[in-house]
Amino acid sequence: MLMIVQSAVNMTSDVEMQHCLDRLSAACDNFGLTISTTKTEVMFQPAPGKDYCSPAFTIKCQLLPVIDKFTTYLGSTLSRLVHIDNEVVNRISKASSAFGRLRKNVWNRKGLSLSTKLKVYKAIVLSIMLHACETWTVYQRHIRQSWGLRPRSYDKTGLRLALVLVLYF
Repeated sequence: MLMIVQSAVNMTSDVEMQHCLDRLSAACDNFGLTISTTKTEVMFQPAPGKDYCSPAFTIKCQLLPVIDKFTTYLGSTLSRLVHIDNEVVNRISKASSAFGRLRKNVWNRKGLSLSTKLKVYKAIVLSIMLHACETWTVYQRHIRQSWGLRPRSYDKTGLRLALVLVLYF
């Protein structure tokens, strides 16, 4: 069984996108593959400064559903609004959860040195929190909106300060 899990197509016009979908459908037909139109979704992100208009794309005359938000199989969230607010909150939530799950076996364990605990923190918590952050465009307002406090007011041992420091440097 062959399957395409995710695919992103970057086109500059509706006509170009529909033509690309038609070519993809024809190529799949040539290889005996089927595109599930019930599982295929469309998310349109307009160019900055342009108004949003809901697209209408089809595959073999079947209208594809339009969505506002898409969660990838690795847990990142893409939004048609092209804001990272939801993604930052999602990442902090996942990292906080991982941090909490390590409480008994790492943070409260007397036999582990501080150096080892910091390595675990960097390897697990920070990697979860910063997954795909290289694609983010971060502004000061994201930090204020997501946490409600100015970065200087955080405890230096806090998880959120680590993200703020990484975003600043």
